[in-house]
Amino acid sequence: MLWASGPNLLLKCAAVVLVSYRVFETVQAVVNVTLFDHFRIEGTHRVAGVTRSVVLGLWNYFELIVCFGVLYAAHPGWLASDVKVNSYYFSAITQLTIGYGDIRPVGSGRLIAVFQGLIGLFILVVVLARFVTLMPEVRSVQRGDRK
Repeated sequence: MLWASGPNLLLKCAAVVLVSYRVFETVQAVVNVTLFDHFRIEGTHRVAGVTRSVVLGLWNYFELIVCFGVLYAAHPGWLASDVKVNSYYFSAITQLTIGYGDIRPVGSGRLIAVFQGLIGLFILVVVLARFVTLMPEVRSVQRGDRK
């Protein structure tokens, strides 16, 4: 039973459940806004403008670093390191796809690290695509192309 092991285990379980739900919710929201928002019927509520999508996408990107850091901190056996601060460092290095190799995942942590890398790459691509749509249209300056 959870109570038999003390309040720390219950707190860890609650944190893992909440963080896992937040990761799922963030990915689901990014997919819905990116893929399906422009299919809405005209006149109905649209989820976000392009500028808002870029800002929220960057916020979600960094929020996922913290969420996965909580997961790594709650499961110290997933990393070949004992210090809790290293879990957030490992999360940032993994999601930013730097991968120095000074801390490595072990066991189930390997699967979680791959999952984090894929989610981070997906959100980064979505944010970059939204940012490109903010840029002004490129027009030709050749004489024959003037209208």
